[in-house]
Amino acid sequence: MKQTQDLLSSGHVRRTCALMLVLVMLIASSAAAQGETTYTAPDGGWTVPVPGGWTTTEGEGYVQFSSGDGMDLFVLTFPDGDIEDIAPDAWAIVDPEFNLTYEPSDVHRITDEVLLLGYDSAGIITYADGTGADGKVVQAAVQSFNGIAYVILIDTDLPTVQRRAAQLQLLSTGFLPADFGADDLSAAEVVAFDDAFFDELDAFAADVQARLEVDSLAYAVVRDGEVVHVNGSGTQVDGSPVTADTHFMIGSITKTMTTLLMAQAVDQGVFTWETPVVEVDPEFAVADPAVTAQITMSNLVCACTGVPRRDYELIYNPAVPASEILDQLETFEFFTDFGETFQYSNQLIAAAGYETARALDPDADDLLSAYIARMQDSIFEPVGMADTTFDFDVIAAGERYPLPYGRGVLVHEPLSIEAESFLLSVAPAGAVWSTANDMAAYLIMLMNGGVTADGTRIVSEAGLARVQTPQVAIDSNTDYGLGWILGDYKEVPVYFHDGNTLGYSASMAYMPDRGIGIVVLVNQQASGAPSLITSGFFSSALADPEPDAPGEVDIIATTIAENRARAEDTFIRTFDAETIAPFAGVYANPVLGEVTVAVTRDNGLTFDAGEFVTALWHSTEQDDADVYFMADPPLAGDRVRLTLGEDGDPRVVIGLGLTEYTFTPTK
Repeated sequence: MKQTQDLLSSGHVRRTCALMLVLVMLIASSAAAQGETTYTAPDGGWTVPVPGGWTTTEGEGYVQFSSGDGMDLFVLTFPDGDIEDIAPDAWAIVDPEFNLTYEPSDVHRITDEVLLLGYDSAGIITYADGTGADGKVVQAAVQSFNGIAYVILIDTDLPTVQRRAAQLQLLSTGFLPADFGADDLSAAEVVAFDDAFFDELDAFAADVQARLEVDSLAYAVVRDGEVVHVNGSGTQVDGSPVTADTHFMIGSITKTMTTLLMAQAVDQGVFTWETPVVEVDPEFAVADPAVTAQITMSNLVCACTGVPRRDYELIYNPAVPASEILDQLETFEFFTDFGETFQYSNQLIAAAGYETARALDPDADDLLSAYIARMQDSIFEPVGMADTTFDFDVIAAGERYPLPYGRGVLVHEPLSIEAESFLLSVAPAGAVWSTANDMAAYLIMLMNGGVTADGTRIVSEAGLARVQTPQVAIDSNTDYGLGWILGDYKEVPVYFHDGNTLGYSASMAYMPDRGIGIVVLVNQQASGAPSLITSGFFSSALADPEPDAPGEVDIIATTIAENRARAEDTFIRTFDAETIAPFAGVYANPVLGEVTVAVTRDNGLTFDAGEFVTALWHSTEQDDADVYFMADPPLAGDRVRLTLGEDGDPRVVIGLGLTEYTFTPTK
C-alpha cells in the first residue's frame, strides 16, 4: 500500500519537480494498472504499462513514449555504470544536440536499500526542475539491476507534468526489468491477534510517534466485525490523556462518506451515477459548456476529469458558502479527457456532496446544512458514530481534541482549530471530526458490506461495490474509485483513503479478503505516521518476512533531521534593505484576494494573507534571487516570488505552472 499525496495540506503546492522521477521511479510494482496496455521491449528485457492515448515509437537504441501534448519519456539500456557516465551517452542517442548542464547538487544517488526496492543502484540528474522561466522539466533517471542500467529520460514542462503526473507515475512505477522479483504475500494468512501482537504494534506506533515528532495519536484495529484493539497517546487541550474517544480531523477520509451518501441516494432512485449533474441542478456549470452538459454525478467524485488542484483558493478564501463553491466551478477548466489521468479536485467532490443534498432535499435553502443533516441522519447515527461531527463549536466546547500542529520549515507548530474552519466550505471533501472508536464502527460497516455492527444495512452491496470500483490509475498498482483508493500490500488487496488538513493527518485502510482493518489519527500536518503505522500493522498481521515500515521510519526520521540542519545552514532570514524595500505594500489577486508584504525592523520579510502570517526566507540553494519561501505554517516551504513587472511595479507570485497566481499592488 502506498501513501497518496492528499488533500488540504500544503503539500500540493510544493510542486517543484526537482525529484519528480526519483519520487516515483523507486516505487517498483509488479502489475500494470487496469485498462492500460503493457509494452514489452523488443528483446524482452523489460515491460512498462502505457497510459491510454499515448504513442510508442521504437527508435535506434531507444523506445519513446509520448503523451501527444508535450510529455516525452525515453527508455534505453546500457551496461551498468555510473549515472554521470551513462546519462550523457543516453541523451546523445535520443538528441545529439542535447546541451543542458547541471551542478553537482543536481545529482541524486539512491543508496538506501529500502528505497532501492530491489534495484542494485539508482540515481537521477535534474537538468531543469520546472521553476525556470521556460518551465522546462528535464531529467535522467538510471536504475541498475543484474548488470544492466535502465535509463529513463524525461523532457517536458511543468504544466504538462501537472496535467499528467499520474500517467508519469504509471510509467515510472510500472517499469519492470525482466525477472525483477516482487514481494508477494497473496497466500499469507492473518496471524493470531494476541497480547504479544498488540504489544508489538503499540511499541512500533510509539517509535513512529517519537521519531516523527508527533504530538498525539490514536488508533483502532478491527477484525472480523469487532474492535479488537484501541490505543492513544498524547494530551488533549483539557489536559487529559488522548484516548480512542479523542477528536481528530479525518480530512479526505470524509470523501468515502460523501460517496456513501451518494450510493444511498442511488439506492433510493433519487439519481443514478450516470445522471448528468445539470439534471440535478440546471444552474450547474463549468468553464466549457460542452463539459457542463457531459459531466455526471460519478464524474464529480472519480478524480478523473482532468481538473488540477486549486486548493489555494480554499485556504486564502475561508468561510465561502456552498453556493459560492458551486459558482466558482464556472471558472474550472478541464485539461484532459474524462478517465484519461488522475487529477484530485476538492471543489468537485464538495460539489458532489452539495448536489446530492440538493437532490435529496430540493427545497433546502442552505446546501451545507442540508448535506450535514443528511450525513448525520443517514450515516453517523445508524453506524453509531455519536462523536462524529462537522460542528467546530461542539469540538471547541468539548475540549476533547489535541491542538493541530502545522508544518514549519524547522519544526511543527501548534495552530488553533479555527485555522481548520475553511474546510467547511468544502465540507464533503474533508471537514469531518471523528474519533478512533467512531471510525472503527465505520470500518466495521464497510467491512460488513454496508451492514452496521447491530445488523442494519445502510447501503446496498452493489452501491458499496460501485464506489470501490477503479475509475482511473494513480500509479501502476493503485487506482482511484469514487472517493476511494484501491491498492494492495504486497499483492493483498487494500481499500483505503488518507486524510490531511492543516494540522491533522489520518489513514483508514482494510483488507477485504482478510477481514482486518485499522484507522490511525494524528495531530500533525502532512504526517507520514498514519501510513507507516498502517503498513507496520499489515506487515505484522501477515507475518511479512521483509517489512518495509521500519526502514521507512529510519529514512523519514533521518530526512527530518537532515532537512532541519540544511535549513538552519542555508536559509537567509534578513536581507538588504534597499533590495526588499520596493516590495513592502498591499497586493491583490482577483481570485485569492489581498495580501500584505511587510519589512520588519531587522530587514526581514513577512507575508500576511489575513488568514495566516508567515516569515519569508531565502535559501542559498535557490538560484533565483527573487524566490523566497514561507517559513511558518500552514504553507511552510511554498514559494513566493517578489519581482518587478515590465512597468516597474512590484509583483508577488505564488504557485507554479497551472496554479500560479500573480498579485499586483493595490492603488
